[in-house]
Amino acid sequence: MSEKNQNSGVNVIKAERQINLGEAVLVFIMSIVVIGYPALSKQFPIAMGILLALVLCCTYAMLVLKISWDSLFDSITKTIAEVLFGLLFCLFVGFISASWIASGTIPFLFYWGLKLLNPDIFLFVAFLITSCASFFTGQPWALLPSIGLAFMGIGTALGVPAPLAAAAIVSGCFVGDVASPINEVPVIASVSAGTADVIGTIKSTLLPFIPGMIVGAVAYFFIGMNMTINTAQVHTADSLINSLALGFNLSPLTLIPLVVIFALVFIKFPILPGVIIASLIGMAEAVILQGETWGGVTNMMWSGYVCSTGDQFLDGLLTRGGIMDFAGTIIMLLFAFSFAGVIKRMGMLERIMNCALKKVDNSGFLVLYTSITTLIGVSFTGSANVSSLLNGSIYKEAYRKKGLHPEVLARTMSMNGALWNAMLPWSASGALCLSVLGVNNFEYTFFMIPFWTSFILNIVFAFTGKFTRKLTVEEVDPQVDAV
Repeated sequence: MSEKNQNSGVNVIKAERQINLGEAVLVFIMSIVVIGYPALSKQFPIAMGILLALVLCCTYAMLVLKISWDSLFDSITKTIAEVLFGLLFCLFVGFISASWIASGTIPFLFYWGLKLLNPDIFLFVAFLITSCASFFTGQPWALLPSIGLAFMGIGTALGVPAPLAAAAIVSGCFVGDVASPINEVPVIASVSAGTADVIGTIKSTLLPFIPGMIVGAVAYFFIGMNMTINTAQVHTADSLINSLALGFNLSPLTLIPLVVIFALVFIKFPILPGVIIASLIGMAEAVILQGETWGGVTNMMWSGYVCSTGDQFLDGLLTRGGIMDFAGTIIMLLFAFSFAGVIKRMGMLERIMNCALKKVDNSGFLVLYTSITTLIGVSFTGSANVSSLLNGSIYKEAYRKKGLHPEVLARTMSMNGALWNAMLPWSASGALCLSVLGVNNFEYTFFMIPFWTSFILNIVFAFTGKFTRKLTVEEVDPQVDAV
């Protein structure tokens, strides 16, 4: 009886098989179509496309590959556990946006932005300020629902086309994901590539990224000088300034929550409890400075702030926030990360990436393929960090054999991870951008000029061998050093 059970168990194990390349490509294309259609057509929510792709892959894995449901579910729970921080952060972004509007923090930034900025220089200034703030704080996710939200409102009021405004803001906010030494993306990319020298990776990244930043800043300046403005909307700026002054107490004290969150970031205080602290301060200020009640403010944290200045346009801009405002985003991310868990268990990404690796015959194509598979990794995992871990494990030996230093792999993964992460609406960062700014990711992605320029330069550098660090003979073959 025991022997029979053992044989039965062996048969069950043998029944499961690995996915082959043809199957991996087929499922990949079908998943992209199912997920991408609602994102592009806008006929139904993106989350439903992800859910359908999740069902498709689960069905294929169970019926064709004979992978058990328990095994798939175990991979799903592990993947969600890896990205739980992102889900919780989206939850608390609802807190911070509602409390900072109620406290007057966002209205204060909005007010002075309208008074000091004009449409011609808006894109340039928005990109410059968000870039500096992101580099020094290393926290794009904290900047986006605060300074980013304020700039988006200012741009809308000034008549700046929404995709252009969103592109400048997102490009600036996500500089930290690429070049800040206190951001986790370059750290994880470095470790995944096989180097502990994070500063070396950042220095290497800046070689294509600084020219990209300069090109982007110049482009935003000239686009701003020549873009078509909605003149009817610009005429409402003065009335918005008056409505803000009448509807809120715009004391400089309203900036305390913003100062606190920056101070906590600088002393390397954990960002999640830091956001909670800043939200609580915003709630207190809403009561003290704006005359709200504790009961009303607490309700705002759940259902969002409702602006009632009497200015229809302003009320539409500032009525937002609360947990329920981000509920759809969190549900979409749960579906996306569940989908990522199933894809990882199927081994689909590894099969496609390993095949691409066999086609590499020089350093330029190696970097190009890494850029493409980083897109694939972010598309299916929803996370730049998870994509780096996956790509690093596959590519680091290939980079060594080609004589390329690990920092080249690390910079390629971190730069492309930041770009794709902000571009895809079902990734963690992309979902946050969509929820905060209210602009479809694919509408502003084309205008993320700094990132696209850096992306192209990194590949050009690899093909030409310029600014692409090579390994020494001893680093390629440690035995030489030993001799």
